[in-house]
Amino acid sequence: MLAGVRSLTLSESVRIHAPLHAVRAAFDDLERWPEWNSVCIESRWTSGEPWAVGAAFSMRLRMARRPVRFNVHVIDYDPTDGVAWESTVLSVTGTRRFSFAAASDGEDTLVTDEKTFHSPILPVRLFYPRPIIQAMSRGWLSSLKLHTES
Repeated sequence: MLAGVRSLTLSESVRIHAPLHAVRAAFDDLERWPEWNSVCIESRWTSGEPWAVGAAFSMRLRMARRPVRFNVHVIDYDPTDGVAWESTVLSVTGTRRFSFAAASDGEDTLVTDEKTFHSPILPVRLFYPRPIIQAMSRGWLSSLKLHTES
């Protein structure tokens, strides 16, 4: 089996007409995600200081109209550049990284949501629901854009 079949990377981006600090303030308030995020039903910190490397949180997300719980831990956090978290289920490790950058005009923010999935056993590329994952990313980014532009 090809090694590339065991990994998958998906990425979506959006340009938000709001300054970087406003976008980050909304994003970093994890417990309020369900108020504005069409994908997130529930989110809460479960251990550690918010956004500290090693901190853990739980969230329930809508996947193909069904609620799915994810328990993740923060693996990287920079108050300007971005944040990443990770979880492993059934030998598949998923890493999600949100990157934030001020646009050249200084008024907009570019946000990228990148997810990487890999497994030493399962053929992730063959069986992972790419259209569902991409739709979730677009929904999350669209919700963030709507929330911070209003």
